[in-house]
Amino acid sequence: MKNKTLMTSAVVMAFSASLAQGSEVDAQDGKSFVLEEITVTARKRAENLQNTPISITAFTANDLENRQIDSVADLDEATPNLIFDTAAPSSGSNSAASVFIRGVGQVDFAPTTDPGVGIYVDGVYYARAIGAALDFLDLERISVLRGPQGTLFGRNTIGGALNIVSKKPAPEFGGDSSVTIGSANRIDVGTNINFPVSDNLLTKISASSRNQDGYVTNLALPNAPKLGDNDSGSVRASLLWLPSENIDVLLNADYTREREESAPNVLIAVDPTRAFPGFHNNVKVGDCAIPENNPECFSSRYIGSPFTTYSTQVSASEIDYWGVGITLDWRLGAVNLKSITAYRNLESYSTRDADHAPMVIFETEDTIDQDQFSQELQFSGLALNDKLKWVMGLYYFEEEANNNNFVDISVGTFRSGGLVKNDNKAVFVNATYDITYDLHVTAGLRYTKENKGFTPDQVLLTPVAAGPGITIPAGTRVLPFVEKKTSVDEWTPHLNISYDISENLMVYGTYSEGFKSGGFTQRVFPPIVPAPGQDPAEVIPSYDPEFVTSYEVGFKSSFWEKRGRLNVAAFYSDYSDMQILIREAVASVTVNAGEATMKGFEAELTLLPIEGLLVQGGIGYLDARYDSLSPNAVGVTINSKFSNAPEWMVSGSAAYTWELGGGAGILTPRIDGVYTSKVYNDAINTPEVVQDGFLLLNASLTYETDDENWRVVLGVRNLTDKVYLNSASANMRTGGYVEGSYARPREWSLTIKTYF
Repeated sequence: MKNKTLMTSAVVMAFSASLAQGSEVDAQDGKSFVLEEITVTARKRAENLQNTPISITAFTANDLENRQIDSVADLDEATPNLIFDTAAPSSGSNSAASVFIRGVGQVDFAPTTDPGVGIYVDGVYYARAIGAALDFLDLERISVLRGPQGTLFGRNTIGGALNIVSKKPAPEFGGDSSVTIGSANRIDVGTNINFPVSDNLLTKISASSRNQDGYVTNLALPNAPKLGDNDSGSVRASLLWLPSENIDVLLNADYTREREESAPNVLIAVDPTRAFPGFHNNVKVGDCAIPENNPECFSSRYIGSPFTTYSTQVSASEIDYWGVGITLDWRLGAVNLKSITAYRNLESYSTRDADHAPMVIFETEDTIDQDQFSQELQFSGLALNDKLKWVMGLYYFEEEANNNNFVDISVGTFRSGGLVKNDNKAVFVNATYDITYDLHVTAGLRYTKENKGFTPDQVLLTPVAAGPGITIPAGTRVLPFVEKKTSVDEWTPHLNISYDISENLMVYGTYSEGFKSGGFTQRVFPPIVPAPGQDPAEVIPSYDPEFVTSYEVGFKSSFWEKRGRLNVAAFYSDYSDMQILIREAVASVTVNAGEATMKGFEAELTLLPIEGLLVQGGIGYLDARYDSLSPNAVGVTINSKFSNAPEWMVSGSAAYTWELGGGAGILTPRIDGVYTSKVYNDAINTPEVVQDGFLLLNASLTYETDDENWRVVLGVRNLTDKVYLNSASANMRTGGYVEGSYARPREWSLTIKTYF
């Protein structure tokens, strides 16, 4: 009843006190807020957000700064129906993105599985979950697009997209620098500096460093660093060459280095009678009739608080991530040409002590070395007396990833993982025709051809006990050392109709299709041996592509003399061959679960009730259900809830600006809150990893000088010190454990920023 009352109150507050999303609000004349027009390029042309007939939430850099959002991982605090976790289950990495939009996403971080939501930075697709929990470097804006994307993006994505755009070098010397101190010895520094070399050669350098102690204490090793820390540095260099009025050439190069402790996972539940703890307790130790009485036995005695562990494994979450991209814009008169060429390289190393105890029950170590190359060509223009706006694109992508995954369990040690080779080729077209001044039709079509290959390099490193009196010798291959290939080619259409009822009200409807290709299961145990005469590649397990058909209707409006905005979108999606992550024997694997439907809505509103007062927020509702299930979905029932798909998300915020008078500056207090209803953190709905609905509050007090050259922000995150799960992994079947990662407790920060 308390949760229902809270939800109802939040909804009433949202619509009576005016909800807002995707709206940048600036101070005007030092004492008042005004609604600023946001320009987005979701359809590959500059448009006002309110005139773009798709479900999109957009933020500018200033809006995110006001919300205390300095990483893409915190966007779900202000975006309806978006879930973003930074420590994907089983990864051990502090920077393994797990992103869901409207219930569509992917929690697996392995290179054999693609994400369900695409992340794009300056037009470049980031293929791997590791390293995708990005900090912002001189951000201009970010857009969250819901539903299948493909007729406008280089790489197709089934669930939606996060489109991040950085600021280009400016023609004048200047920039900004900031320092943040805070809880747990936090020290963040950052700077952005523009260096114009000449009128047609502009450069910019951006750099940042984030440092903060972790918050999960190791009780087994009291002097060990705490888990969940920040220790990262990033640098980005940009060069903009303007050789003529018709040509822009932008070169971006970036590098990120992280040297952190493992993800802040802790032990939540234990069953010492399961296979791996049973082998340790009964065979290795022997004196475990009452496991809790003997510290050498694996038992519930090692379940601590949400912020303690008993791990003795070496802790690490390390990333080196860099890339170079060149974007050419060439205006050829009737046709514009845009070329985006990019190369990226990722090296990652992370460890995970899944049992969180001073003995080996289940521990992993992952090394990933991945590189990717992509080339996109876009042709665009106007035709038929400017009534037709069109875009056509060609796309090529290839990647190679080598994942060495070492698994140390009580019965033995083996190497998992292998070599992944993928390529993606596509052609897409999208055109908008103005039937009348108010009626617009957009149609798009994409053809995608994708090839994937996986060569498992998996072998037992020690003899492994496979049962009473059964031992598999060291050197045995877990899977055949051969390449298995798969391919898919699909046509995916898009149709949108919009009508401008008035200057301030637009309605629209959209039909779109999307898909995500299949992949391979790299986590296998015990070994699979091909039968005599059988093709060895046939025994390498794999799964099929998944498909979604999405229907959406909505409207966007402005009212009350431009002091209010209300945007609403309702959707219905048919999902087939849905890919989910389940626990099969030893490991978590991706399977095709069956058919499902998702329906719901998002509402986003901004209102300026009185001068100086701004109230923002948003609401999202999601009803996701299975319609039929495949036998592959072991442990999932027709009534199971989707993972990472809360039914309700309600956010709200309020800010009031005072001009202190006499040139003393401007003071702005602000409070932000988001209510998230119950979240199931795995597909089989393990009770121990279900997070009940909770309310998260953040607050800040901002002071700006009258000349706007200095800005000081005192902020508090998780104001009520709420304890809640971010992600979790359950392996009760063989591992006898459940682990999870809780969010940081309450913390404060003080930021000083100067502009020059």
